[in-house]
Amino acid sequence: MKKAYLLSALLILVFGCAGNSVIKTDALIFSRDFEVSGYSRDKLLELTRLWIAQTFRPPQAQPAVECESRERGRIVGNGTIKYPCEDLECMEMRDCTVSFAMKVEIKDNQFTLTFSNLGLTWPGHMDFSGYHPGPSGPLILQKDYDAVRPKLLDFGNDMKAFIDYKKSDSPAQASEETRFRIGG
Repeated sequence: MKKAYLLSALLILVFGCAGNSVIKTDALIFSRDFEVSGYSRDKLLELTRLWIAQTFRPPQAQPAVECESRERGRIVGNGTIKYPCEDLECMEMRDCTVSFAMKVEIKDNQFTLTFSNLGLTWPGHMDFSGYHPGPSGPLILQKDYDAVRPKLLDFGNDMKAFIDYKKSDSPAQASEETRFRIGG
């Protein structure tokens, strides 16, 4: 009986902490390519800038677009999203935000999204002495990375849908599938 308890405790320890492993350093920067037919680099650059401005509301009045190079077809911006949390398992993360840097490299008919500088901020709180901001730091746990990465890469699909939406002559002609969503 004692051995069964010991084995159970060991299994809980091993499998319960599996999601708390630290991210491998090669995963801290990730990217994906997207094809968009019928657009020059300059037009894609213009639409990408518009999409970024409409989509991201960076913290503390930082500009959403930090750097832009028309010659290189590159935009670098900052953004924040709510931590992607949908079940009770991540209840403690429900009010956290994720900050990130996003680089968009644009060529004729395609763009590449690259994400880096992932950060996590917990909400602040009020007490009798005033407001206390929550702690923040780099996103380092594998479980957080696994929750955030798909959400960030999905922005490429949103941007592509936005570009397709702008391509149509009127909003009524755009299919339901190509309608874009604003926000995170």
